[in-house]
Amino acid sequence: MLKESIDKLITELGLESLGEDEKYQVIAQITEHLNQVMIDTLTSNLNAEQLARFEQLTALDDAEKMDEGIAQLTAEVPNIHFKIEEAIEHEMNSLKSAKQVMDK
Repeated sequence: MLKESIDKLITELGLESLGEDEKYQVIAQITEHLNQVMIDTLTSNLNAEQLARFEQLTALDDAEKMDEGIAQLTAEVPNIHFKIEEAIEHEMNSLKSAKQVMDK
């Protein structure tokens, strides 16, 4: 889902003509930013116990266990997928608006 959204954003921003290195850097920055939007959306919808579990999971050295734990935690939050999609859509619209302003 995220990759498709980023590819669509790159096209809508008119950045598909960038060189491979520049395009890779832009994609990496957008990916990092949208990942943070997802994390912020998730954590703002967690109760205190869930937030403590999230913090424990993010401290793990085992990426696979961390991913599994966060997936399980995410499944406990009602409608979180809709909230994350909405947050990503909002952020993508903000990025498009910022690009339009910069192009003027």
